Amino acid sequence: MSQPFYRLRRQTEFPGEARTGFFSRFSGVAALLVLWEIAAHLGWISRWLAVPPSRLPAEIYRLAQSGELQLHLGATLHRVGVAFAIGGSAGALFGLAAGRFALLRTPAQPLLGALTATPKLALLPLAIAVLGMGESSRNFPAILACFTLMAMHCMDAVQRVQPAYVELARGYGASGFKLFRYAYLPPCLPQIFTGLRLSLAMSLVMVVAAEMIGATSGIGVMIWLAGQSLAMPRLYAGLIVCAALGFTLTSALYWLERRCLPWASAR
Repeated sequence: MSQPFYRLRRQTEFPGEARTGFFSRFSGVAALLVLWEIAAHLGWISRWLAVPPSRLPAEIYRLAQSGELQLHLGATLHRVGVAFAIGGSAGALFGLAAGRFALLRTPAQPLLGALTATPKLALLPLAIAVLGMGESSRNFPAILACFTLMAMHCMDAVQRVQPAYVELARGYGASGFKLFRYAYLPPCLPQIFTGLRLSLAMSLVMVVAAEMIGATSGIGVMIWLAGQSLAMPRLYAGLIVCAALGFTLTSALYWLERRCLPWASAR
């Protein structure tokens, strides 16, 4: 008996595919760093404003040795985790329900469209006025961004399910939760994972931006204070750490998607 399509695994891999993929993925970053280093040493750009990349590892190591990097990184990771867990889960549930039921989808579409187009940081003063100057108000823009992204992606994923899948499942007696599990969920999972990756990246962006307003710890605070004191190596170190954190988190979700949905990564 043949396996369901969502359990099929990738059977073939071209020779050198993994090696070529690794070099091509990081070739752009490597070229940018090399050009940056050369331009700084030749005097094409200011070595004070554009610190050569070769100086950044030492700065990052100094911050790690003092324990300051761990403090700020831990605070940012905690806020990102809270925002992603609350906003992502609520958005996924709402989006799947709205995609499944037209009674909920009809009023939800214009509301989600308006929220998606609204700059989330513009709502931060309102959040501070309502929730106070604390973690709740700083997490609010990230939670809202995760919610809207996940809701839009999940709702669109459900609407894109082929009616033939639904009719086939109903023909075999599936209804209710079983109909959702076997007819709707498998085709929706690739787009749901895409929404998860975008929501996680957006939550990091929102958290770091909100940390620059009133927070006492976090990568955003470190970057902001470095800019105010013109400590350029420290500023660039914060930016590099933030970029590396975003890449690591989204890559982890992509790895999880490939393990959970091998049939999707093989397409």
